[in-house]
Formats: sequence, C-alpha cells, structure tokens
Amino acid sequence: MRDITIVEGANELNVQLVPIALVGWVLPTGHIDPSGRWYNPEDAYDGNINTDANPSSSYYNQPLELTLDSPIYCNKVKICADSYGREHFDYCAANVKVEVYYDGAYHTIQSLVHTLHTFFKLPLQVAKSPSLAFTVSEGSNTPSSG
Repeated sequence: MRDITIVEGANELNVQLVPIALVGWVLPTGHIDPSGRWYNPEDAYDGNINTDANPSSSYYNQPLELTLDSPIYCNKVKICADSYGREHFDYCAANVKVEVYYDGAYHTIQSLVHTLHTFFKLPLQVAKSPSLAFTVSEGSNTPSSG
C-alpha cells in the first residue's frame, strides 16, 4: 500500500493505492433449498464434476441457491449441468436457468444450457454478488441474458 498525491492547479487530492488479490474460481460455500426438494445439494458445489445435486423429479422448476460467505466481484460464472446418462434428467440438464443476485434483485444470465459433462462459462456484467440461483425452467426456448 502506498500513498500518492495528485496535484492539479490549486487543488490537491490524496489517493491511496491498495493491492487487490486476484483469485481464480471461487466455489460456493453453502446453499439454500427453499422447497427442500433437492437431493445432495452439497454436491452442487463440492468441486467434483462426478458428483451431482438434482431436484426431485416432479419439482424440476424449484431453485437451488448457492451462497458465498461474503459477496465477491465477478464477471463470469462456470457451471456443469448434465443428466449423467440418466434419461429422466435429460430435460433438467437441458433447461437450466442461471440467475445471479446483485443490485438487490436476481438477474437471469442464461437459460437453457446443456453442457454435456463439461464446464460452461457464462459471462456477466461485473457485479458484487452474494449468491447464485440455479433453476430448471419450463418456459421459453430462447436463451436470455440480463
């Protein structure tokens, strides 16, 4: 950390430069399952592509909110939504809606993502966000961004 002084004419402005740590990908640290209908919700953020969380078959449209210990600034999220070869989850994996909470509201950043057991990066405007919400939508067939 160091101080610099900017002088413009008769005006003087003191500025302090503070280093910002660049962190790579950050895993969620918790979840909220409002419906209580998700199986193994902790597996949604355990960092292992071979484990999964899934909603009860008749509750595909229920959200699973992934939370962080504290809000972060980010410009993209990375997800893997897949049916893992289970036919009854094909619809679920192909109809994921990703929302990010910032500025006091949820914003849809992508709908209808199918990543086939690989991670998919979704860009978003730089936002300070404490949580992400993943839902399986039954609506539009058109991807949207927000």
